[in-house]
Amino acid sequence: MEKVLVSIIVPVYNVEKYLDKCIESIVNQTYKNIELILVDDGSPDNCPKMCDEWSQKDNRVKVIHKENGGLSSARNFGLEASTGEFVCFIDSDDWIDYNAIEELTKIIDDSTDFVSFGMLLEFDTETAQLVYADKKHTYFQKELFENFLNDNSVAGYACNKLFRKEIIGEERFDESLLSCEDIDFCTRIATICNKVIHTDAKFYHYRQRNDSMTGEYKYNVRKLSVLTAYENIMPIYKMYDSEDYYKLERNYLKIALNIKGRMILSKVKDDVVKNRLERIIKEYYRVVINNPNNSVSVKANIIVTRLFPGLLLRVKQLVLKKRRGLKND
Repeated sequence: MEKVLVSIIVPVYNVEKYLDKCIESIVNQTYKNIELILVDDGSPDNCPKMCDEWSQKDNRVKVIHKENGGLSSARNFGLEASTGEFVCFIDSDDWIDYNAIEELTKIIDDSTDFVSFGMLLEFDTETAQLVYADKKHTYFQKELFENFLNDNSVAGYACNKLFRKEIIGEERFDESLLSCEDIDFCTRIATICNKVIHTDAKFYHYRQRNDSMTGEYKYNVRKLSVLTAYENIMPIYKMYDSEDYYKLERNYLKIALNIKGRMILSKVKDDVVKNRLERIIKEYYRVVINNPNNSVSVKANIIVTRLFPGLLLRVKQLVLKKRRGLKND
């Protein structure tokens, strides 16, 4: 492929500890024809100044300063400002390999709508594999929906993809979603894709921050966005008669049950949310339990979670605390 311009969009918020590593991995790409768009989403720390300093050092770096609006808002601002033929998104506490863009532009061809690639979970003391495939694979329309959510080859991440900007068109991230905005966006994009390529090369490093794990099993209103995202994408899977639709039903029910458990553990009382959860559980419980495609262990997990809300979450919480204690020792 010719040296087309690639726009790399990085939303920035409260990551001064990690930002330089992210930016360095981008400006030092072996593929030089890039524009880096840093979207300062009203960051309260030193990030705005750091972004400006990088723009002074490298004329390929553009900086947008805006009021805080969240990840989706920042990505949308970046999309509006981008001028490249291809676009990718990188979170500001993560990083990519120096040869990532060069290798991806070699893979993508004139008929490819986006190329996806592998990711690695990066912990403080170890690296673990997250998203991968055994080999390079090409997906066409219906196959996207049979593999999109559950097959590790493609998955609903925005950060492990190089998109043709033309295929994104007027589509944007849903700013009302506080969580799962990626899978909502990627699923909508998939409906207009004809060809997608996946490579098993693991170019993306997804940092797992200890400070983001605090209160992992507590109730958080962000979790409700997961339900909304599923409500957005389930009709699409159903429309495409995807075999994975039943998996969405199962996951949707499990999310509702887990949110109910979080509310109980956190002693949160909210009748509106409670009624929403009860409607979902009532509608999907028997559907999932009676579905022969779901394993006995999956059904048992759902039954226990419904009978003893919060129990499994509490067990996981205790296990996590024990593991942390062992590491600290």
